[in-house]
Amino acid sequence: MKGLKLIGKGLFSKVYSTDDLDYVIINKNDYIKEAMAFDWFPDSRYFPKIDEIKINDDYYWKMKKYNKTKKIKGLLNDQDYKFYQELRKIFKTKPIIKNKDDSYSVLYKLFSESSLLADQKELMLDALSACSNYGSDVGFEISPRNIFIESGRLILADCFFIISQVEEIRRKK
Repeated sequence: MKGLKLIGKGLFSKVYSTDDLDYVIINKNDYIKEAMAFDWFPDSRYFPKIDEIKINDDYYWKMKKYNKTKKIKGLLNDQDYKFYQELRKIFKTKPIIKNKDDSYSVLYKLFSESSLLADQKELMLDALSACSNYGSDVGFEISPRNIFIESGRLILADCFFIISQVEEIRRKK
């Protein structure tokens, strides 16, 4: 993209920006970012706001620019650190799922039966439901590379994904 530099790359996306911009431009290749842009995700400070923009004749996602997260402890406020720790517990205790189409129901049960606060459970179940618009093969992973921290607050940027989309991208490589 003319005038922008590549500042990040993941399995689904290439992220572009410049030092003087407070946002990033992301190529459109991620179902979950699409769900966020379509406002299917719950309206919450825990999820980034994503908009669709047109540059020349192509469409992209636009998201606020956050600093990469390397360290968690000491940067999150107490409530968000506990939320992060509970999500890590869920991720670590998730069983190996033999049939990817069972993933939604497994995650639903894990979130529902977790020690998350009631509003956090509702948030995660609503997000899971938004992801399921693309299928029942919803994956969940939480680690420093999947989150951002802004003023002590947790931002769940890339924690959900669609397993079949991962498989399709890996097949093409």
